[in-house]
Amino acid sequence: MEPNTQYIVVNLVAGTLTATVVGSFLVPAFQGLVDASARLPRHSEPQTGPKKVPVTITGNVERLFFGLLVAIDLQGVAPSMVAWIGIKMIAHWNSPQASVPEASGPELRARRFSALLTGLVSMGVAAVSGKIARSSVAVGPTFWFSGGVIVIVSVLSLVTLHRVRRFKQRSAA
Repeated sequence: MEPNTQYIVVNLVAGTLTATVVGSFLVPAFQGLVDASARLPRHSEPQTGPKKVPVTITGNVERLFFGLLVAIDLQGVAPSMVAWIGIKMIAHWNSPQASVPEASGPELRARRFSALLTGLVSMGVAAVSGKIARSSVAVGPTFWFSGGVIVIVSVLSLVTLHRVRRFKQRSAA
């Protein structure tokens, strides 16, 4: 492979991994932190009714799609990212009301705002993944180290949140 072709392939792989793997850890960890800081109770998913589209599938598809648009340097990507989040919010996509029928008032607003912030973080990951894929410089050890740190911090955040919730449940019982 020519050096330029090699950089393109490595950067495309790095951008794709950022959008999918890093995004799959970072975005849920961020939402967990927002929900925990807002002291939103954790609710289990309802067992009846139609199934929802899994958020991981939707998140990965949207991050790959918008990351690709950033990578090819298409005009108007940022407004389309914001419009996508707006469409999801207007359509009540995976609405807390659908999965948590008892959520209302302040809790429902807090959950929707949490979803909005999480969507922005997801679009941020998409933008970064597109910039990495478009880069003309080979992605080196610094990227992989920082990506590894992000994944480790995300996993530790999720584990900590899980332990805090378990402790609170035991304390309440």
